[in-house]
Amino acid sequence: MTTTAASEGWPRSRAIAIAKHVNAAVVVFVVLYAVVGVLQPSYLEPTGFMNFLRRSAPLAILASGQLFVLAVGGFDLSVSALVTIASAAQTATSSSTTPGPNVFQASR
Repeated sequence: MTTTAASEGWPRSRAIAIAKHVNAAVVVFVVLYAVVGVLQPSYLEPTGFMNFLRRSAPLAILASGQLFVLAVGGFDLSVSALVTIASAAQTATSSSTTPGPNVFQASR
């Protein structure tokens, strides 16, 4: 019984074609989210997901801005400096002993 090269390569080429249309970052995100959800079931509740989105929003905004800079052909390293200054300001204002609202803290 003989087989042709085309019939042997069909499943592999189909898998490669499917893999080209799948975003690896999305797959990694879904797998990690599922692992965390199995280890901590309360994380899959809507409040847990909203907390995740709330914590990741600043990073997503910075990443999209950096993507724009790189897409237009520029090279910008100031994002890390901006994050460092914002973190230092947050730390300085949240650990102070003076009474008053924290201007960097999100209102709830």
